Amino acid sequence: LSPFFFKLSPSVKSIFPRSGPISGGTIVRVEGTDGVWLNSTLLSCFFGNLRVSAAWISPTMVDCISPESTQPTKWIVSVSDNGIDLSTFEADFIQFQDPTIHSVSPKFGFSSASNIITLIGDSVHSSDSVKCLFRDVNSDENVVVNGIIFNETALNCEVGENDFTSTVYLISYSLNAGVDWCETALSF
Repeated sequence: LSPFFFKLSPSVKSIFPRSGPISGGTIVRVEGTDGVWLNSTLLSCFFGNLRVSAAWISPTMVDCISPESTQPTKWIVSVSDNGIDLSTFEADFIQFQDPTIHSVSPKFGFSSASNIITLIGDSVHSSDSVKCLFRDVNSDENVVVNGIIFNETALNCEVGENDFTSTVYLISYSLNAGVDWCETALSF
């Protein structure tokens, strides 16, 4: 006979990040409390009723990969380690339409002064964890700065004095604290 045992099922305490693009593929860290998740082959995350595999990190932490969606969606995230019973309490994960950025303003700035660089496009949604990435085209140098959503068509990146040491940078941005980066063909 196989033994059967009972255990406390963790409640979902938090997830990070709390949002990602509809293209899916965001690694979502789920932290639990009040119990343990077993490292079993049945360990999985649920985005609504959609089951995805999970990677066991610790008895109270798992990583899941967000599914693809055809439109912006608010998912309820839960975890199961036996394929049937879901964690108590859940967290919301919001998938957003990838914004498209068409232009940058100004086209250039001065390295000896602070600059506010505006990325202009479509479908820029509200987020409190915007990051901007400037990648030097001639080296491995990256400059990551905080960004702010200005409105539905623009986000601002504030670059400090002496942040830049080169002349041309490719611009990327993130709406979920740098977990997923949206590439642009724009340079500054």
